[in-house]
Amino acid sequence: MHKLNTHTGGTLYETPSKLYIQPHDEPEEALVINRQTGEISLSQMFLNDFMPSNTKTQPINGIIGIKHLIDSSYLIVITNASLVGNIFGNDVYKIDDTLMIPIKSAKGPSSTTEQAKWRATYLEMLDSVLKTPSFYFSYTYDLTNCLQRNHSIAANIKMDSSMYTLEPYNYCDKRFLWNDHLLSNFDRSDFRIARYLITMILGFVSVNMNALGHGLNWTLISRRSVRRAGTRFNSRGIDRDGNVANFVETEQILDRENTRLSFVQIRGSIPLFWSQKPGYKYKPKIEIHNENHGAAMEKHITELQSIYGDISLACLIDQRGHEGNLANEFGQKIVQIQKYYNVRYHYFDFHKECSKMRWNRLSILIERMEEELLAHGFFGVNGADVFRRQTGVVRSNCIDSLDRTNVIQSMIAQYVLQLQLSVFAEGAVNFGTIRLIDFPIFMDTFKNVWADNADALSIQYAGTPALKTDFTRTGQRTHTGMLKDGLNSLTRYVCNNYLDTYRQDAIDLFLGNYNGYPSPLYRPMELVVSYTSTIPLTIVMTTLVALYYIFRWDLFE
Repeated sequence: MHKLNTHTGGTLYETPSKLYIQPHDEPEEALVINRQTGEISLSQMFLNDFMPSNTKTQPINGIIGIKHLIDSSYLIVITNASLVGNIFGNDVYKIDDTLMIPIKSAKGPSSTTEQAKWRATYLEMLDSVLKTPSFYFSYTYDLTNCLQRNHSIAANIKMDSSMYTLEPYNYCDKRFLWNDHLLSNFDRSDFRIARYLITMILGFVSVNMNALGHGLNWTLISRRSVRRAGTRFNSRGIDRDGNVANFVETEQILDRENTRLSFVQIRGSIPLFWSQKPGYKYKPKIEIHNENHGAAMEKHITELQSIYGDISLACLIDQRGHEGNLANEFGQKIVQIQKYYNVRYHYFDFHKECSKMRWNRLSILIERMEEELLAHGFFGVNGADVFRRQTGVVRSNCIDSLDRTNVIQSMIAQYVLQLQLSVFAEGAVNFGTIRLIDFPIFMDTFKNVWADNADALSIQYAGTPALKTDFTRTGQRTHTGMLKDGLNSLTRYVCNNYLDTYRQDAIDLFLGNYNGYPSPLYRPMELVVSYTSTIPLTIVMTTLVALYYIFRWDLFE
């Protein structure tokens, strides 16, 4: 299997002229950054022999990258990370704290008061992104790639020995590499320098060792794409390159000793040119733009097929109301696409089908897709021997590709998990016939992890935890859960209308897509003051929304 070989943390030494990063595992070497010229090099000198007495030291977990801001540059490092779990002997960490260290001083005649002001704003924006509680990395495991892609890379390297000389970042899936822009300042073709740099994803990771007993481990990984990344009302639909908003790949891994099984599914915004402008309404009007939808959708489908194989689309939006026009337009475009592409399409009006608490009707969609799920299969490898491959993928969406999508994806994952378990049951005397209902403790874990995954992805895109997670956690819809959803929906309204422009600017700055100054409403504290000045209205809105939600649970996404 393809593996990374990154230094496992080290010590940062800061002097007036240079920054030194000394790795723990090779203390005789150091990465050196010249603070005057910005030159990056390696040193074989023993640092303790020549460091000034006033040198600042800082233990670090790794280097995220370098960001240029106006007339200065900053080294971004990880200062604290917590162990999430171990995947196939590879530790996976969640980033807890980071530090931005100025490389080249901006103090001088060329640095104006205006520049200093904007530099401080940009640093604040970067820090807001880095504080997102869902960045993950591993020193040895490539989290950007699913297990099937990782094994394909390893097989290609084995066939072509010249690939050993390539930088490890050539193998990363750039769709999910969130610090790719920040790493571009380093010479990653130099393997020795590349070993100092971590690769990180944004999404969700949960590792559950011996979750089903018998040495069976269960892992869930979600990878958020950097393409068309952003916030709920600022990033909708598709672009002309075929990239969609809120695209996430979610992988379920089941393993025992050397046998490893992986199942992948994806989500993403409806692949049309459409938008919703924030305003006073909770549900802004959906605008479908006069663009070449077909050409962009073809690019999207073509890329998905090249990566995942056969495509099955599950669309969960309403047939009527403000979503109806979008549902009709999407359906018409799919009919045209199906003339040239082998794409299966399943439309399921989630709110209509499951109205009046009829959540058992979700099984209808799973039954419709059963033949395709069996045909797509899942990836399986024993040691270095691949014995099965996943040949297709289910792409789910609702309006936000969050709440309804989370419910369906968890049900699909549960269906496939039963199939994965059958692999371990075959010919295993100690296992017999394995059924999920025989693992009630694990099923509680399964439901809660999927709900945690839903919350993490929702916070990243919509600014609040997911809705409808009471069903994911318990298997039934509750009035308490609906009340919680009402309050979360109100919070979404405030975030999406008054905070998300700033969040979008910050994400674009982090990814290298930023062109312009931040939104005038760029300071969160100013917004808090403005928001709290309308407390009576807020109380009224909260009460009305919560009560209405109890009786009309399908009011929101």
